[in-house]
Parts: sequence; C-alpha cells; structure tokens
Amino acid sequence: MCDDEMLREMERTPKLSRRDFTAITASAAAMAGTAAYGDAAVTESDVTVTTPDGAADAVLLHPQGKKSWPAVLIWTDIMGLRPVFREIGRRLASQGYVVLVPNPFYRTAKAADITAMGLSFAQPEGREKLIGMRRAMSDQGVDSDARAYLAFLDAQPQTDKSQPAGVQGYCMGGALSFRAGYPEAHYNLANALTDAGRPKDAAEHFRVALQGMPGSADVHNNLGIALADEGKRDDAIVEFRAAVAADPASAKSHRNLADALAGAGRSDEALVEFRRAAQLAPGDAAIRYDLGSFLMELDRTEEAIVEFRAALKLSPRSVEAHNNLGIALATQGRMDDAISHWRAALAIDPDFADAKKNLETALRARRRP
Repeated sequence: MCDDEMLREMERTPKLSRRDFTAITASAAAMAGTAAYGDAAVTESDVTVTTPDGAADAVLLHPQGKKSWPAVLIWTDIMGLRPVFREIGRRLASQGYVVLVPNPFYRTAKAADITAMGLSFAQPEGREKLIGMRRAMSDQGVDSDARAYLAFLDAQPQTDKSQPAGVQGYCMGGALSFRAGYPEAHYNLANALTDAGRPKDAAEHFRVALQGMPGSADVHNNLGIALADEGKRDDAIVEFRAAVAADPASAKSHRNLADALAGAGRSDEALVEFRRAAQLAPGDAAIRYDLGSFLMELDRTEEAIVEFRAALKLSPRSVEAHNNLGIALATQGRMDDAISHWRAALAIDPDFADAKKNLETALRARRRP
C-alpha cells in the first residue's frame, strides 16, 4: 500500500517551465526541419526596391529550390554595398535565408558608382564624402526604407512569411538595425535577452516591438514570459490574454496563461486554459503532461492519470511523465504499476533523481514490518 507518510516523501516532477516548453517546441521543430544549407547553391539577383524617396539598388539572395525561407535584411557599414557584403549575403543565404542587401546611399549614387570612387574612410576627403552620404539618410528616411525593404522581402515567393524577419547590421548598419522602425529586430533581440536571463531588458524590447507589431500573438506571449520571469504575474496574465485574443488557436498562449493563472491561485480559470491548450494541441506531449501535473495539484488523480498516459503515448521516453504517473498510481494504492513506471523512468535515465528517490521510498515501505 501507499500510505500518507510514503506519499509525502515522494518527489513529484514539476510542470515544465515556460522556457522548457518553448525550448522543447523549438527543438522538435528544428529536428523536424533541419537541412544542410551550408553547401546550398545560392541564387543571386540585382534588384531595385521602390521606396518613398526613389529607387534603391540592392542584391537579393536565396537558396536554390522551391522551398521558402525566413527573410533577413542586411544593413551595410558606411562603405556601402560592395563585393564583401555580397559575399556576406551569399554565406547567409546558403544557410537557409532570403537575404536583401540594399545600397543605403541610393539617394546619392548607385552602389557600383560609389565603389568605383575608391573612397577610404581613413582619408579625410573620403570620410567627408561618406559621412555626407550618411547624413542624406534622415531617421524618417531610414524607417521608410526599412518598411519598403521588408515589404519587398515579403513579396518574394521564396520568403516564408510565417517566420519573423531578421535585421542585421554592421558598424553604421548596426545602429540602424535597432531603430524603433524595425519591430522584428527588437523582437529577436528581446528573445535573445530572455534566453540570456535578462527579462527586464527583454520586456523593454518586446514593448518596442509591439509598437510596430500591435496584433502579434507571439510578441504578447513572449512579453508575458519575460514579465512572469520578472515576477510580475498580473502583468504577464494581461499579455497572455492579449496573445490569446490575437490568436485564439495558439495552444502555447493558452498554456502560458494557464500557468500564470495557476501561480496566482486562480485554479478554476487555469484549468479552463490548460484544457483549451490540450484541445488545440492534442498531440503535444508537453501540454498533456502539464495538464496532468496540474490535475494532480487539484487532487483529481484519475483525470491526471489519463493525461500522463496520453503524454507517454506521444512521448514514451518522457521520464517526467513516467515519474508523475507513478505517483498518481501510488496515490490510488496501485503500487506494482507505480513501481513499474519509476523503473521505466530509470531505464531511460538512470540518474533521474526524482524517480530514483520514489522507487527507493516505495521499496523501503514494502520492507516495513
């Protein structure tokens, strides 16, 4: 039997964290979609992009083939579009991106003509001319150029518009990449800051991104994660609700809202959101596992067992699901079944501490007189 003392000693594996959930989802997607782009042949075309101020000459590069890829806009340094930036674009495109490298000084001259001038930033005369070209790019002009460049990328059949666009810059271009007119750049930077454990900085950049992407469920969702990591649970709930409103079919947003509501002690609302997430993504093992773990917290053991079994059917090597299913079964006095799941967890990962402790506790209880 499983007595109360024994249950208190057992180590329940917690729900997956928001970061773990995102990492698992991202890893699964990466495993499913990974391709060896390093040696991919690249198509390179000289193009013209119409902007509010004229026609910008640029180079467009992408892998050969009929697939679609995420877009990247590259801002050059103050020396402008020249062979070295074509090579940078080529290398990036070969990794699986649609790359646009515009001539930032199109208002003054074509890229080829600027290269032919042989200007050197190290020489006073060359530096003066280059700085003059930069001054011709007003802040408003840079922002309108960026919108035109990104719209041009979105219009290409090779661009996967379901993926966020990236913006990359060098020296002068680095500063341009992080202007408020580039919400995608702020969004990508914010995600990197979240991964680096800097949620306060991340939240600042997510908010800037929202100015240019006000209806983005992903930005609201990830801002919610950053705020939750800061300990601002109520603010996080607001953002998760905004994410759900923007995309009611987003299982991850419902799941993150559920987690935040649970942390706020709003169990009934949390359960609704966990169940909605599971309905939207019935094949997501992490969501089924998290629903099971939450049901265990509510002492709804039989329902939790159903969810843990569903998680294991989807992901048979989940040591966390084996462990918590073992606890649920032990709670019902089904010790033989519980022990079999702890042993299954340890067969997969012999160092999994929770299952090891639970198995030892159960076997020790059996030896009691």
